[in-house]
Amino acid sequence: MKRLLRLQVEELSARIMPNATLPVTVHSVPRIAAAGHLAAVHQLLGKGHGAFMREIANPDTGSAFQLSGVGYFTGLRNVTIEGALHSVGFIAQGRAAGALTLTNARGSVTLALTGPLQAGFAPLPCVYQYHVVTATAAYSNWKADGTLTLHAASGAFHISLA
Repeated sequence: MKRLLRLQVEELSARIMPNATLPVTVHSVPRIAAAGHLAAVHQLLGKGHGAFMREIANPDTGSAFQLSGVGYFTGLRNVTIEGALHSVGFIAQGRAAGALTLTNARGSVTLALTGPLQAGFAPLPCVYQYHVVTATAAYSNWKADGTLTLHAASGAFHISLA
């Protein structure tokens, strides 16, 4: 006697994607930081450029990109730019994300980047929302958020912050 095996599909637990709201940019208005120090709110304006390299990885996890270059931004002046971005992989929809660190002799400012909602396997978007996640030395009390525009092709990138 042959036994029949019935296959069943079970539902996975609910998947909740992180929610990102668009930040509001405030110009040069001090606010109280958690430690009781005044945190200066800045608007980062400027441009940068450099080399853009894709890392070879499993395409299901999305693509990783490394950026290295130079730029000029208000309040920071000349900086080196180092960072990484990661595109959306094998999911129904998600957000490309990454971080850029702007460094000069006076300290550094690291920006967290979040792209718009995209379908799986989408290429890197051109527009990201950013906010300062860490700042050191002369910039240790900095807070900023805004929009970053990225143009990347043929191993080179150009960014602008507004």
